[in-house]
Amino acid sequence: MVSQNMGISKDTFNKAEGIGQTSVRRFLLLNIAIVLFFVAIGPWIFSSDWVSSSDFHSCIEIISSFIALTAGVACLVFFFGLRNHFFLVIGLGFFISGSGDLIHGIFAFKRIFADTGVDFSRFIPGTYVAGRMTLATLIIVAFLIEWIAKESKNAKREAIIYSSLALMVGGGLTALAFKIHLPQFIYPDRLISRPVDFVSAILFLIALPLAWRRFAAKKDIFSSMLLSSILFNLCGQVYMSFSKQLFDAFFDLAHYANVFSYIMPVLGISLQGLEEMTKTGRELANRKKMEEALRESEEKYRTLYESSRDAIMMIAPPMWKFVAGNQATLELFGVRNEEEFITKGPWDVSPEYQPDGQLSAEKAKDMIEKAMKEGSNFFEWQHKKLDGKEFPATVLLTRVDWEGRELLQATVRDITEYKQALELLLKSETKYRTLIENIPQKVFVKDRNSVYVSCNESYAEALKIKSSDIAGKTDYDFFPKELADKYRADDKRIIESKITDSIEEKYNHHGEEIIINTVKTPVKDEQGNITGLLGIFWDITERKRAEEATKTAYEQLEKAHSELKEMQSQLVQNEKLASIGQLAAGVAHEMNTPVGFVASNFRTLENYVNKFLELLDGYKEVAELVDTGTKEQRLAKLQEITEKHDEMKMDFILEDIQGLFDDSKEGLDRVTNIVQNLRDFSRIDQLGSRDEYNINKGIEATLVVAKNEIKYDADIKTDFSEVPPIFCHSGQINQVFLNILVNAAQAIKAQERDGNGAITIRTYTSEDKVICEIADDGPGIPPDKLSKIFDPFFTTKPAGKGTGLGLSVSYDIVVNKHNGELFAESTVGKGTKFTIKLPIGTKENDEQEIMSDEKENSVICGR
Repeated sequence: MVSQNMGISKDTFNKAEGIGQTSVRRFLLLNIAIVLFFVAIGPWIFSSDWVSSSDFHSCIEIISSFIALTAGVACLVFFFGLRNHFFLVIGLGFFISGSGDLIHGIFAFKRIFADTGVDFSRFIPGTYVAGRMTLATLIIVAFLIEWIAKESKNAKREAIIYSSLALMVGGGLTALAFKIHLPQFIYPDRLISRPVDFVSAILFLIALPLAWRRFAAKKDIFSSMLLSSILFNLCGQVYMSFSKQLFDAFFDLAHYANVFSYIMPVLGISLQGLEEMTKTGRELANRKKMEEALRESEEKYRTLYESSRDAIMMIAPPMWKFVAGNQATLELFGVRNEEEFITKGPWDVSPEYQPDGQLSAEKAKDMIEKAMKEGSNFFEWQHKKLDGKEFPATVLLTRVDWEGRELLQATVRDITEYKQALELLLKSETKYRTLIENIPQKVFVKDRNSVYVSCNESYAEALKIKSSDIAGKTDYDFFPKELADKYRADDKRIIESKITDSIEEKYNHHGEEIIINTVKTPVKDEQGNITGLLGIFWDITERKRAEEATKTAYEQLEKAHSELKEMQSQLVQNEKLASIGQLAAGVAHEMNTPVGFVASNFRTLENYVNKFLELLDGYKEVAELVDTGTKEQRLAKLQEITEKHDEMKMDFILEDIQGLFDDSKEGLDRVTNIVQNLRDFSRIDQLGSRDEYNINKGIEATLVVAKNEIKYDADIKTDFSEVPPIFCHSGQINQVFLNILVNAAQAIKAQERDGNGAITIRTYTSEDKVICEIADDGPGIPPDKLSKIFDPFFTTKPAGKGTGLGLSVSYDIVVNKHNGELFAESTVGKGTKFTIKLPIGTKENDEQEIMSDEKENSVICGR
């Protein structure tokens, strides 16, 4: 069921759920193994006289710094996606710690600073422990903030604030490290020779139960990996506390633990992405169930609504116009369709005056006010068809809640025949009797003293007597005294008021509650004198149940609609997070390339520096020969130095050094550009707020993020025109570009062609719209599928390769949320072109449009 309807295979669900079910046991075993390893290796470490080199140590530190920076960037990506302060602070911790390790590693390269005369190795212990203490402190702060802080409202602003505070902490500790250096950090004659490192171990020990608490509560993969990372740091710092000198066995083991502590969160973030995709699949399944329940509820209500023989319509404040009506309503008033009917109000289907001489418009407002106040109102009304023909009717107004508003449901029944029957009863006894005996309602006639004169057979059967035996009887002969007293009082009121009245009452009939509608009207002779009253009543239990069922159906429909709107918002956000998770590995790969050649240039520079040092040694020997050697010795040494200069190609080295520095700067600029574009792409749009947005820059940012997903399958060609800025939700529009570009690349990849395909992006302005065309030379889309590509859950990809929501969400963003246009043209075998049209507008127009949209019902994704 899941694989067919949601686009996610059953195997993927089972594997992802298996990770959650077994993670607790597996990660407990992992953490126990970490502790046992460090305990087991203890005796060897304490007896070892191992001492490594500063260069080897520097390489370890630089490698670990890049891993830490990767972990920090990944956590920041999750923060901008989930708006959880926990990931922001954790990411800052790894980012600052990684930066400190990079500085620490550079200081360890003695050869770099050999010609400066400064020994930076004395700052090595301080810079290292400053990074550890900063990381431990920010981890503790992250747990505390997660417990007390709410979801981020302004991710960009809060990221700046938290980053500033974190840099102040890290900067302060680093400054302290530069102030307190060797030998103040190491006390070889003590058991704990590095007390500051022991303090950092205590900080990690404090963070450990906090991490365990989060892991026990959430049982997610990232929490478990973070717990392992803290445990590595704790064990490493405990061993570092026993280090007697730089680069001994305790020192190196602590740094190896540091590398593993950085690897753990990177692995945790990657696995967490898979878990987020699994959650999206479950929510898709829940959404389908909700849609099915909504459809069943709507069908049930529609059946009751349309099958009713009474005219049922809805009236909405404040203008009190009709907003809906069933088929019986259209037939009753002679209206062609519902669209025409909802342009009318009650006074439009009524004569100017009611029979009592009151204006229909004024009396209608009185009846409506009474119904809204008391909950319902039943009365007689003179109606008029659209062709001008008048007819009497009974009207039941019932107050109902619909989509958060209080409306009136009007149930109207044409009583023309009923009125005519009453008039015929007064004219002819024969006609009266014929009519009375054949109608299904129960009818009786009483004199002015409430004594029965006659009744029809239906009423007589209910009383279990013959109709001829009722004359001379009273209600006391058939009913309990309390009920007979009530009937007598009603009769007296009707006769004295000289008006017709309708009464609805509930009775217990053989243990079942029934509702009876009784109409009583004065009977007059030919001179107009009241001689008694006529009563007619019938069982309206089924009608009332139908009305109650209609009201309940409305309430259920509203509830389901509200839940569906909430689920839709969550689904759009999760689709975006799933896309970011999918691209995270690609972005990391893009960052590795510039980082790689920077590292290569660094090694080349190290080789050049060694050659400079060798020449400097030669010049030092010449300087010594000035005082102690002969002229021939000095000339011979100078000749030797000249030959070495030419042999080592020093002229070429001097020319190449500047190029190496330029290339390294370019690589670092590329990393910065990738991170900035990733932040721009991943920003969270605030509800009800639109910002100025340049579509060309948005496409460029999206291409940077999606580069690794596209470059192996397609070449990008851009044709950007000068376009004006628009006001929109930039994060949502970037998501649309990403969905279309990745789909195009995947379609080209599916062809398994020899070379890359081509994706062409063109932007331009037409009238009041900014237009973007994205065309590919892929396989194209068959006509029978092209009309369905924007439907929710429709996908042409194999099971497990797509949710079928990317284009549906894109359509909703462009058309429903931005009043734009999104359509596709495709030719099988030649490719597909998507066209996106967005209105230019102004800030003021967009704010008015947002206010207008909030008053309308949300629209489910799709066409």
